[in-house]
Amino acid sequence: MTGPTPAVTGPTLVVRQALREFDRFLDHHPLLEDDLRLTPRLVTDATYLNENPELKEFLDAHPHTLTGLKMFPRYFLYRALIRQANGPLRYVEIAQIKELLDKNPAIERALLEKPQRIREPIFLHDHAAFQAFLVQHPTLGRVFLPSAPTS
Repeated sequence: MTGPTPAVTGPTLVVRQALREFDRFLDHHPLLEDDLRLTPRLVTDATYLNENPELKEFLDAHPHTLTGLKMFPRYFLYRALIRQANGPLRYVEIAQIKELLDKNPAIERALLEKPQRIREPIFLHDHAAFQAFLVQHPTLGRVFLPSAPTS
């Protein structure tokens, strides 16, 4: 006979499934995604939800999505940054920037406003701490840093 099942640590399976479903939903609703990235609280704004019935229906059908968004407050930013990567990148890899963003809210605000900045040389030049972070994290540097010219 086995002992009790250990408690689930980290996000529960149902929350992860809800966020995967939300990923698929957002893939088909890029304008909603932009709104939510800029103003995440809209997922609970009754007026916004009434103006966007597809989102309201989705959230009603997948109530664990809101739990997931509370667990992962940078969900929309990370999703937008993953789209900017010039190669495969998983959520767990992009989440490595959490501490950097915690220490540099201006970088986070700039990337929320315009995620494609992550690949702009001038942005990297103007945010040396971020560029250094990418160099120190080769998985992220590989997909975001401009390629060195070949001779």
